[in-house]
Amino acid sequence: MKLSVIEKLLDDKLKKVTAEPWDNCGLLIGNRNHEIKGILLALELTQEILKEAKMNHCDLIITHHPVIFGGVQQILKDEQKLIYHAIKNDIAVYSAHTNFDMIKDGLNDYVCSLLGARNISVLPEDETGIIRLFDIDKSSASEFSRFLMEKLQVQDIRLIGSAHKDIKRVGLVTGSGVSYAKTAFENGADLFITGDIKYHEAMDYAQNRQVLIDAGHFGTEKHFKDAMLYFIESHIKELSGLKIIKSQMEMDPFNNLSSNHIKLDDTKSGYTKTDDTRLDEIKTEETKQREELGLRNEEKHEQKHEQKYNLKDIEIYTDGGSRGNPGDAAIGFIIKSQDQVIYQYGQTIG
Repeated sequence: MKLSVIEKLLDDKLKKVTAEPWDNCGLLIGNRNHEIKGILLALELTQEILKEAKMNHCDLIITHHPVIFGGVQQILKDEQKLIYHAIKNDIAVYSAHTNFDMIKDGLNDYVCSLLGARNISVLPEDETGIIRLFDIDKSSASEFSRFLMEKLQVQDIRLIGSAHKDIKRVGLVTGSGVSYAKTAFENGADLFITGDIKYHEAMDYAQNRQVLIDAGHFGTEKHFKDAMLYFIESHIKELSGLKIIKSQMEMDPFNNLSSNHIKLDDTKSGYTKTDDTRLDEIKTEETKQREELGLRNEEKHEQKHEQKYNLKDIEIYTDGGSRGNPGDAAIGFIIKSQDQVIYQYGQTIG
């Protein structure tokens, strides 16, 4: 099937015209005359996703997050790697972002279904409505949080407000949706679920005795490929003859280390040590990808780290800063053992 035919089907069924004006949805990379034989579904485009598409003979990738966002004035190998390599390998990229959040049976509706939502309503009450409000069996905020972690398969969340508050009506916007929380509460929500909630936003809602759950941007949107596959199978029967697969290479950019792995030693200023066992997991990007593909050999992995490092003696150096408060900010950390850097990470945080 030609890419131009698939593009028209997706634009129509996914209601591309409903995307936010600032968004960049639709066909972003590709040759409309190219015959498409396979489609890969992924949250966003990465080098690993491109390799996975090539390995599985998929010449179209449908993503949630647009790979082109804002003005691109040059396409250079070392500066626009994803665009460059997609074009070089003749792999088309189509993105369904805010329009797929809004439409019926899109991402927000799919996540609601995972949570057993009842009596779902949409705000605003038209085809551009992105907020979902739904009923649940009455429970406390802490009980519902545990339920949500199980159903969304997330390892950690942040609960804002009272853990004891009774919850019956829930609001939800996947991804970075805290700007919609006020509307959800004004329309009867007892609790609001989203990701990427900033400190001052959390403080304001906590002071107003309102309850929110930050389940993470990745945690709420990693279900995109399942939601998109369900949508295609239900609403775009014309694509049934194509091979459509879900990516196995997606990963959360955050490696969350829990208190079971690390404890602070207050006797040494600025110094952090592991507990009496060891830091069980310090995952490199490659290791995490192998784990998701079911290729990890845990015993060998642990033996390798035991041989290379004495994991009973870990130093962690952290820092962060911002230009203003609030303002553009960044964080970073380095983990060292025996004066060797064994892991480092840094990122801008808005």
